[in-house]
Amino acid sequence: EDADIKIFLTAPLDARVRRIAARDGVAVERAREETLLREGIERERFKSYYGIDITDLSIYDVVLNTELFDPDGTARILKRVVEEYCSGG
Repeated sequence: EDADIKIFLTAPLDARVRRIAARDGVAVERAREETLLREGIERERFKSYYGIDITDLSIYDVVLNTELFDPDGTARILKRVVEEYCSGG
């Protein structure tokens, strides 16, 4: 509510799971189980502490699917979004 611009970074579950499995050196199925558990806990925490439904994307100004870009590409896009926002564009 108080943020100047609200940005949500997302990717399909399969993409998130593959990234996590590669990063952590674990099996894809284990990464999937842990991801689903963690996301459920995060949903509950945000709802309980902040009254925010993080599955409601309408509360964000920008939603970016990071599966489409590498980390540098994602950073460039976000930088441009913030620059445009700050310039009133």
